[in-house]
Order: sequence, then structure tokens, then C-alpha cells
Amino acid sequence: MQLQELVSRSGVSTARTKLYLREGLLAPGRLRNTTRAEYDEGHVARLRMIDVLRGEGLTLAEIKVLCTALDDPELPIGHVLGIAQTLAVGAPRPDASWPPVTDLMARQDWPAVRTDAARMVESEAVQILALGLDLPDSLLDGYARAAEQVAAVELTGLGAATSDDEMVAGVVQGIRRYNRLLVALVALARTSQVLRSLPLT
Repeated sequence: MQLQELVSRSGVSTARTKLYLREGLLAPGRLRNTTRAEYDEGHVARLRMIDVLRGEGLTLAEIKVLCTALDDPELPIGHVLGIAQTLAVGAPRPDASWPPVTDLMARQDWPAVRTDAARMVESEAVQILALGLDLPDSLLDGYARAAEQVAAVELTGLGAATSDDEMVAGVVQGIRRYNRLLVALVALARTSQVLRSLPLT
């Protein structure tokens, strides 16, 4: 397909498509002659992913990191999804370390790998404790069990992705959008429990 069909199929404007080509986020098409290039379904998927990530507030530089990782045949998709998760949530504070996360992961039978996600939990825990709030194992384990169920539901949705680009877009969108919904649902559940406990008048 040529550029105009690529624009039409992806839903991304010509101006933005050319910007992504200039910035190296989108691979150039296969040259047919000096003025014409051919694009394929991979270009459509990449454009859609870039547009989703831009809509979620990622910068061009952050998206380029993801595109470079996706295009590296040496990197497994699990590593790329980890990068997407970190960009969506935000990098953990480098000085945050909280050893009980290792115990939590062991109790949940999660692999003992110090990923960015594990460092994010450490970072949040350190900040909570610095405020003088309590963080008992019972609370962590309850949250971890609930998180396990949420992750299972979200990962089922990712299984329907037709490309790695679509999967990366799904991870970022899931974190940015569905996590807000999850927080709102937790707030609703708390409110509902309080209201149920009030005496009937």
C-alpha cells in the first residue's frame, strides 16, 4: 500500500505519519522508485500503537525506546512489555529498596526476579512507611491476591492482540486507563462496605 492508503487504514493523519517517519518511530517503506514507497500491515500496526501511546501521554522519546525494543530480535516480548509497563507507570525511585518485597513474592509464588515492577512496589512501600503508615504482611498479601486476579483478567485480554505492537499498546492503555477504573472500583467498594455497616434509619 502507498502512503495515503496507510494513512486511511491506520487512522493516523498524514502529518503525524510523516513526523513518525522522520523521528524513526516508523520504519521507512520499501522503495518502489525514487518518489514512491510501499507499506505493509506491520506499518499499520505500528502507527496505531504509536497513536495510542501518544494519546496516553508518552513522549516521542519514550515511544522510540519501545519501538527500538520491539524491533530488536534479541529481546523477548516479555522484556518489551516490562519496558512498556515502566513507561506507563513511571520509573521507580532509584534509592528505594524494601527487602520484604522479596518475602511477599515468595509467599505469592512469584518468580524472585527484581524487575522494574518489583522495584516500583519497593518504591511505593518506602514512601508509605516514610509517612508513618503501617504496611503489615496481611495487607500486602490481600492486595497481592487481588492484584493476581486483576492481572489474570488483563492478560486474558492481551492474548487477543494480533501483533506485538498491539500488545504493547494494550499494556500501556491498560495501565493508564483500567488502573484508574480499578482505583475507582476500590473506592466504591470501600464506600459500599461503610454504607452497609451503618444502622438503618
